[in-house]
Amino acid sequence: RNFLSQIRQDFSEGHLLYDTLRYNYQKKSSAILISGQDFKDLGLADSEPDFYVRDKNNILLVESKDFYMRGAFKFSYEFPEIERALTIDGSGNPDRLGKAVLQLKTNIIRIINKSIPSDIDYELSKTTIFPIIIVHDAIYSSPGLNHWFYFKLLDILEELKVDPQYGTFDFKRIMPVTLVEIDTLLFFEESLHQEKLDIAQLIREYHEWVDYA
Repeated sequence: RNFLSQIRQDFSEGHLLYDTLRYNYQKKSSAILISGQDFKDLGLADSEPDFYVRDKNNILLVESKDFYMRGAFKFSYEFPEIERALTIDGSGNPDRLGKAVLQLKTNIIRIINKSIPSDIDYELSKTTIFPIIIVHDAIYSSPGLNHWFYFKLLDILEELKVDPQYGTFDFKRIMPVTLVEIDTLLFFEESLHQEKLDIAQLIREYHEWVDYA
């Protein structure tokens, strides 16, 4: 179990995620890139983003989840069983994609409060936040799963909206959560690196197309 955890940290996140996103934004000298390890080095080691990108007025808030789900759950055809396997561990604590949504909430709050280490020089009223969950298995990139987590994050944001301390923030500046398979980033990495494509714009167009609302 520790071996798999180390592989996910060192390879899935530390190599695939970090290197791919850095390469995607390599030609954008103004982009601010902060990895999860960078955050730890800066003293933020509690629900820190796995990767953070600010490209002008767009902030990409990235969580990376590389995990396996037992076949008994996958093929149970019982939605409550599948939901539990995706969102909680054996002790009932938030885990996997369920944990990712809570981490996105924590870091959205940090962005609103301008408490992200090394990046506070942005105008919140003009900034758009893109919550992203990177998955490392194609089975988790289905549109139906993205639709489900859209409502999971939406429920959390509705709770924040009624909190007086966030009363002046325009929650329309938070895009719907997007599940992206790591292979998709790898497939398009040259087009993203050459600035023929832009991740934020692709996400905008995707959500205009699916129109969850």
